[in-house]
Amino acid sequence: MLAISLNEAVHLRSRVEVAARAEKLTFVRVALVLLFFLGASAGVSSAQTFTTQHNFCSQSGCVDGAFPYTMTLIQGADGNFYGTTTQGGSHNGGTVFKMTPDGTLTALYNFCSKFKSRACKDGFGPPTGLVQGPNGDLYGTTEFGGAFSTQDNYSMGSVFKLTPGGKLTTLHSFCADPSCTDGQDPYAGLVLASDGNLYGTTAGGGANSFGTIFRVTPTGNFTSLYSFCSDHYCPEGIEPFGTLIQASNGNFYGTTTGAEATRQEQFSSSHSRAN
Repeated sequence: MLAISLNEAVHLRSRVEVAARAEKLTFVRVALVLLFFLGASAGVSSAQTFTTQHNFCSQSGCVDGAFPYTMTLIQGADGNFYGTTTQGGSHNGGTVFKMTPDGTLTALYNFCSKFKSRACKDGFGPPTGLVQGPNGDLYGTTEFGGAFSTQDNYSMGSVFKLTPGGKLTTLHSFCADPSCTDGQDPYAGLVLASDGNLYGTTAGGGANSFGTIFRVTPTGNFTSLYSFCSDHYCPEGIEPFGTLIQASNGNFYGTTTGAEATRQEQFSSSHSRAN
């Protein structure tokens, strides 16, 4: 007979996977991670050139950042490139950096600088890239930490704003209630929509503990728009890890990591064992 329900089992699996990723981000030593440049003249393959712009962890203690994981660079309105690292920095909580086209790198912010009660209240481990608002501010997510994180439970995450001068403002910290109905583990990046607001996903939390879609304004007004697994078989899928896109019709499109057939199979298998 099963000791826990299917919902509890899948939720536990999700939290174990999140904890494993956090441990990897915290303890994996990065031998060599590169920012590079590839240039080519149209139609002339022999004219291609490859240039390493920066070797992360090239400074003592990796204070320049390390492990830029699934991050995609953006080019800001000022012509410089902006991105994140999940590790390194002065507090080993990851960084937001700026890099000039000639490869000069500056760490704009070091996460886990607000360390209180043995938790990173400003978040840590930003997994993906940034978006830039019309005023030049940068927006992104951290997969871990936040105002409600603790030493024993840090798989929460946050949405942040960073000025070009490096001043960070946390727009939202997830798990504002103990059940994390506002979402948990915002692994994906943000999209700046045509209405001027930011939209994103969480891989966990929500009303059913299987992820959410949310909206947050540039000033921090947060709304949970959808909680996945709206019925027992989760026909719309679970755990959205990817970044949304907005189409020309104004609708948002994205992906989930699980679907109805998978849940049905899991349920049937569990039900058989229970009987």
